[in-house]
Amino acid sequence: MSSSIQAINPLASFPKANQLVLDHINNRILNDSSSDIGHARRESEGVLISGPNQAELNSYVNWVASQLTLPIYEFNQESVLDNDTNLLLAHDDKELSISEVVSLLQASAPCLLYLNGAEQLLPPREIDKHIYRMKPTTNKTINLDDEKLSAGFRGLINGIGTSKVALFASTNMPKYVNHSSIEDDGSSSEANYNLHSHYVSSGGTRIGRINHSVYSFHKLHEESVFSKRKKVINSALIIGLSIEDKKISGTVDLEELELKSTNLSDREVMQILQRVENLTQENIIAAFEGAKS
Repeated sequence: MSSSIQAINPLASFPKANQLVLDHINNRILNDSSSDIGHARRESEGVLISGPNQAELNSYVNWVASQLTLPIYEFNQESVLDNDTNLLLAHDDKELSISEVVSLLQASAPCLLYLNGAEQLLPPREIDKHIYRMKPTTNKTINLDDEKLSAGFRGLINGIGTSKVALFASTNMPKYVNHSSIEDDGSSSEANYNLHSHYVSSGGTRIGRINHSVYSFHKLHEESVFSKRKKVINSALIIGLSIEDKKISGTVDLEELELKSTNLSDREVMQILQRVENLTQENIIAAFEGAKS
């Protein structure tokens, strides 16, 4: 457990998204209000945040916890242990079963449960592949069966039920988001589809378990870090991924690609990236170099 501490709010420039998260957790979860249709809620109704900067995601969770004076119980891929039959989680030098973690959270309520790395902890299951008719491409390093891992954390989410435990999940997936698709409240149906098609279990983060997803961190990253050239490259990659159904192999370093394309116009960069079939760092650089010669 990490205590609730004062932290900088990275989403201060996105007031609608920021306030919606606070209201969602405070009113619908901590105050244990009933649902819009007047029936008692039976599930957790949490928040998922997605973005390229893990430090900013963590800072935001700490900030939310500090605003609501909540202790944080954080679990990530390093927390996951395994035995022959059950999923175990490490906490304070102890090995706890899912039911023991649920009991701990309920005894500590109100508190915040933070699943740091949803793509690691809630990978797509076999049924998710059929829902979206796409093959998931998770980047997890945990050596556990996806079904067992997802089942364990879905059990944890279900276990907290309507108790006063606020659920937060974070992920750095998807890597590329069309920034124009992100609404003022942080939502993006396009990014949401991409996330659940490839990286995170749709069952683990469906409505009722995760009721609000925030993609504003992608826009924040674009505004604070991206130069015009990086935006051009990023847009071309998004087009290749979403429209032309290309795939990126390995890590794409926008800083290096910006340097390698210095002598090219934005139009030339777009045209070159459209011609590259296998989107790897090496292939893109080679195409840029070839265009200069």
